[in-house]
Amino acid sequence: MRVFSKIIISTLLLVSSLGFAQEESPDLGIDTTYIQTFPKALTIKPYLDYKINQFRLDDDATKSKLNYFTYQAPTYGFGAAYKWMSFLVGLVPVYQLDKDEKGITTQMDIQWNIYLKSIATDLRYQRYDGYFLNNSNDIEGYNKAEEGHYKRPDLSTISLGMNLRYTFNSNKFSQKAVYSQTEKQLKSAGAFSVGARWNMLEIGADSNFVPSNINPEFIDFDINFMQIFDQGFGFGYSYSYIHKNWFANASIMPWFIFQLFNYRDSETGSLKMLPSGQFAIQTRGAIGYNGKKDYCGIVFVSDQMRSRWKQAHDIGYDFANVKLFYARRFNL
Repeated sequence: MRVFSKIIISTLLLVSSLGFAQEESPDLGIDTTYIQTFPKALTIKPYLDYKINQFRLDDDATKSKLNYFTYQAPTYGFGAAYKWMSFLVGLVPVYQLDKDEKGITTQMDIQWNIYLKSIATDLRYQRYDGYFLNNSNDIEGYNKAEEGHYKRPDLSTISLGMNLRYTFNSNKFSQKAVYSQTEKQLKSAGAFSVGARWNMLEIGADSNFVPSNINPEFIDFDINFMQIFDQGFGFGYSYSYIHKNWFANASIMPWFIFQLFNYRDSETGSLKMLPSGQFAIQTRGAIGYNGKKDYCGIVFVSDQMRSRWKQAHDIGYDFANVKLFYARRFNL
């Protein structure tokens, strides 16, 4: 864990120093017929945020599935961006949740994003306590109509990770225009990118992840604690379509990953480690209006961690968020 944290901190400091150097450079090499910059603008952006967090178990031998979800309301938030730095803070939930239906999820979700001309870094820390089982009807003898979904207040997840991406053709393609709203894309353009990632995921519960009397049954799936460490590299492509002040962006990056999977058998209590190769896909996109001073749009990011456990057993952790932004640029 210490080595993992040092890698993330060292990389973050390196990217930050590159940000200072690049933003102070008098010649950024940008084609101004494709990209409009706002070098002295402070971007203020209230937003509405909806997060999705899923922990999934699959047994290919029996076609059994478990889909655990967090239960959380969308939140109103506030953000700001200046040059290469961007931050967002969720503040107030939109509505109160029905705790009897799906329980309650407590969370701490911190994300920090740095967008330079060619380099982008996404850093996150997430902790979620309390999940509900989306396919509760598969538990024999469980009355979902009276008791709501099957709840696991003891189930918790902790994830720490960072993605580092380098984008080619950055003189004509702006990632800032899409994700930090500090630039404007004037013409349609696309760009290939390469990336590296580091992730740690820990999932634990007081008892077996698989509830008793589940139908169909899970074979040899006795586990109540696991840790996943992965590091890998990826190749992707992003394209922004522009029509006057309107835009649409789509990005995809497949990842090739080396993974260490540690788990505790819930019956014996013994710890075991499995190294393996894995594959994951990260998608991003946005659509909206980007004027000289005002921005309004929807931005989504979807990522995942996967582990193939005991050949026929799959464990997945999916996290995504959708944000509705209004942004205003103020010239400093």
